[in-house]
Amino acid sequence: MLYIDLPTRPEFLSLMEKRADACVSIYVETTPLSQHVDASLTQLSNLYTAGRQQLEESGFDKRRLLE
Repeated sequence: MLYIDLPTRPEFLSLMEKRADACVSIYVETTPLSQHVDASLTQLSNLYTAGRQQLEESGFDKRRLLE
């Protein structure tokens, strides 16, 4: 998707249909301005780390985190 694309109804429905013992969705604001891309990448990294930490703290199998 381009930075201006919004998720479509079928894309949201597809996400709603997913069933698993652990799912993580990460949403990051993006920008068309290349000088601001680093902030989005930093936010993505921080959110990924937070999600992974939450799974680990809940006792989720660490080997499955690598899948």
